[in-house]
Amino acid sequence: MHHCSTRVAAGLGLALLTFATAASAAPGGSKMGKSDLTVFSTTPASPPPTTLSPADAKRLIIDGTPGDWKFVTSATGGLTSGKRLKLASDYSGHCLTYKSQDAGINLGHVGDCSGTTGGDNFSFDKGVGDTAGGAIKFGDVVGIAVSTNNGRKYVCYGQRDNGINLNWGANDAECKARNGSKGNGAIQWKLMPVAGSSKKVGDPVDLTDRVSLHNIVIDKPVVKCARIYKVTLPPTWYAGDLKWRDDCMHHELIWTHKDLLRSLGEDPKALALSFVPAQYRAILEKVF
Repeated sequence: MHHCSTRVAAGLGLALLTFATAASAAPGGSKMGKSDLTVFSTTPASPPPTTLSPADAKRLIIDGTPGDWKFVTSATGGLTSGKRLKLASDYSGHCLTYKSQDAGINLGHVGDCSGTTGGDNFSFDKGVGDTAGGAIKFGDVVGIAVSTNNGRKYVCYGQRDNGINLNWGANDAECKARNGSKGNGAIQWKLMPVAGSSKKVGDPVDLTDRVSLHNIVIDKPVVKCARIYKVTLPPTWYAGDLKWRDDCMHHELIWTHKDLLRSLGEDPKALALSFVPAQYRAILEKVF
């Protein structure tokens, strides 16, 4: 499949606005696609808002820029090792949680963040089982621990036939045993500043910061992005809506946030079909 390369210059120095949508990502398999991002701030001295305004989110979606993540917590201050909180999509506000899937890792999103498995279900640990509360800085390599139906597990890279190449590991040994792990244990994620942020590597991560979740095994960040179809007609649907950022195709990003776009006066089907390669239009017509 051909990819659509886009470049966007988006001013992020707008007033903080909050929003929530009932968007649901329709799962499916997909080919590869890439997007090229250049973002600048109209007010470089100030960090971008923790929550994107609807107008900024709409612009980034239409420009084909996959989003990042934010923390959902009533706590204030800096992010510390073992601190439990919720993790939400930067665009939609949907929270990531343990969720049974037909294929792929059992992770999905819920629109009501109070419905996450295990309550405050995420933590970022500087070592396996580390709850000592050490400060986490941008660029630190940490483990992502998630509450599951079988206790807390780490999310680690591992090749699989369907869905994003992620698996569960209770410890370093289980993560190292995953196919494609390159010998990496559970501590394999870097929290990185988002494009346009005033934050830089080495700065403490604040609970109000937006972050990019970067896996060191394959040197890619993960984003919320629908897996719309396997290339068959009628389309084959797979569960899961997580992809590596440079694999998230433009029409899949639009589908992921279709309800938000509708609420802002856009036609997601028309937008998606304007970007999808011609040979897949018939499939997308059925999907949408």
